[in-house]
Amino acid sequence: MPIHSRSGIGPALPGFAIALALASSPASRFPVGSYDSDAYTLTFEKGGTFRYMKGEQLMVRGRYVVHDSTMSMTDRTGIDACVGPHRNPGTYRWKLDGSALWFTTLHDACPDRIRGLADQSWKPHRPRGYSSGSK
Repeated sequence: MPIHSRSGIGPALPGFAIALALASSPASRFPVGSYDSDAYTLTFEKGGTFRYMKGEQLMVRGRYVVHDSTMSMTDRTGIDACVGPHRNPGTYRWKLDGSALWFTTLHDACPDRIRGLADQSWKPHRPRGYSSGSK
């Protein structure tokens, strides 16, 4: 009698593959959206791009990649962008504390990016002039 090693798992395999694909990976938990710190707004879009704005002025636009609790950021354009050899990417550990996003520098050759991003609370963006008491 022939032995069929896959006879018992064949039907379960497609369901397992679908469940695995739909399972939330740690990287998918990164909270995309816009965050404010002082006069700056940092926006992370689902497609892997970010914008760093001061009011309506674009300071930096670039790409980001999340892996578990770390993020690599590569500046592409903007008046404060760190561009050129050996300046990209910057690598940070991210953490969500309540609704505030925090970044800790792991490695970055760009002191301006470190100053603008790390060790400060990034709170969910509220449009300018917004008051929590407004109706």
